[in-house]
Amino acid sequence: MQTIAIIGAGVTGLSCAVRLLRAGFKVSIFDRSGFPGQGASAAAAGMLTPLGESAELPLRFVEAGLKAIGIWKDLLADEMPCALKRRGSLLVASAFDRPLLTAFRRGIEPLSDRWVMLDRAGVRTLEPCLSPVYEDGLYFPEDAHLDAIEALKAMVRLTLQMGGQLICEETEVSDLWDRYDRVIDCRGWTQDHDPDLHAVKGEALSLLPPDG
Repeated sequence: MQTIAIIGAGVTGLSCAVRLLRAGFKVSIFDRSGFPGQGASAAAAGMLTPLGESAELPLRFVEAGLKAIGIWKDLLADEMPCALKRRGSLLVASAFDRPLLTAFRRGIEPLSDRWVMLDRAGVRTLEPCLSPVYEDGLYFPEDAHLDAIEALKAMVRLTLQMGGQLICEETEVSDLWDRYDRVIDCRGWTQDHDPDLHAVKGEALSLLPPDG
């Protein structure tokens, strides 16, 4: 049995571990912050909205994003089905912003037909608490949302259930070469790794309407 060491217990590291364990490999995961890791994955908003962001992404990223939703469903279906919510995403526009929404729609028309144009009544059906200023919307029913924290915890449980080893310590690839058949570095992006890549930071805000 081949032995695999994974550095990093975020989304990438844990999902690799689960799939490798299912394939019959012996897996050890290293993370200095514990399990699950407390890096970028723990703060992620969990948006799986490739169609909703298709105007800004190359087609291959949109296609990969759609496949990712299916992969998460297979990965978490039994352990944590509620971690993946497939309720779609909604882009809305006021009368002032309508030209922007129209331009967005024209941009995605050659890419996909998996969207629905909504009028004011359609927008209200999906989001009754929205201000009436929003008159039009584009609905992407196949987009999804991942509860990142619950997904990470579920993958930690799956890793332990299948015999994976969790090691809370800082390490480098060079420290593990002699001890494992393969070493996978899943610590994420740093400028030292690839100067052509750039990091993107965002913020997540949850809005809860008042009762009634």
